[in-house]
Amino acid sequence: AFAALAFEEGLLHGDPRPGNVFVEQAPAGGLRAALVDWTIVQRISKEERTSVARWVLATLAQDRSLYVRALLDLGMLPDASSDPDSTSFNSFIEASMRSSIWALRDANPPGGEELRRHQDALSAERASLGHLLGKVPSAIRLF
Repeated sequence: AFAALAFEEGLLHGDPRPGNVFVEQAPAGGLRAALVDWTIVQRISKEERTSVARWVLATLAQDRSLYVRALLDLGMLPDASSDPDSTSFNSFIEASMRSSIWALRDANPPGGEELRRHQDALSAERASLGHLLGKVPSAIRLF
């Protein structure tokens, strides 16, 4: 239901969890999902939907190149100030990819502490530039 809302309607729900989905009787008969808790909602463009879809595919395929491209397209990584060959950047991307897949598989995130440690270090490093690495859309909280 949350994926249809995001990809078909362009709306990101800020708290996509089972407790915010109810089942109700559809007017034409049968059942349908009813989403609740509309406190945080964000509209996304078709381009952003494409980038989010690219992020999902990259995460599931564990395709590093596509993953980085999707994060750049979504504005989650600074374009010019990240050195893709640096140890800290590579460590962050690897930890982020490992932790991201849990959001799509409904499991506990592996290496969550490692990801937070890299995010803290990279955020502090980029704070002077006004960038925060590891920022994720509110509808896709990874940790």
